[in-house]
Amino acid sequence: MVSDFTAKRIVLIPVDGSKNSSHAIDCATKSLLSPEGDLLVLLHARAMSTFTATLAMKNDEFSKAEYQRSTVLLESLAEILKSNGYHVKAISTVGDARGVIDDQLELLQPDLVVVASHGKGALEKVFAGSVSEHVVRHSNVPVIVIPFN
Repeated sequence: MVSDFTAKRIVLIPVDGSKNSSHAIDCATKSLLSPEGDLLVLLHARAMSTFTATLAMKNDEFSKAEYQRSTVLLESLAEILKSNGYHVKAISTVGDARGVIDDQLELLQPDLVVVASHGKGALEKVFAGSVSEHVVRHSNVPVIVIPFN
């Protein structure tokens, strides 16, 4: 089936399967986004620690399972959005979320990024950093950070 849809705006939405990212999608679709003109690009970064990367290289089943979890997440979110009239593209890739988002910002050149805030404390930010804070600081397009209450 060929679609004649031409996006007026491309919106990048990084997701991680948390309640926070689902909440961000819900808030954005209810008050910021339009099914008539927006193409929503869902992005899931399958982060790999050194341990999981080593395991994945040694065990193809582990890698396939991680990919399958990502696919199920993206398909379920896309199905909900499409049932509400949105045009959706889903991308699953391996890497640190910050780097993956930076890469997709350059590749897709979206008009807007919608990202969830996980409400990390100061100590957590020192050691792990904040993906939403990174996106705000490094994006060259508007970023909307949606907090989870």
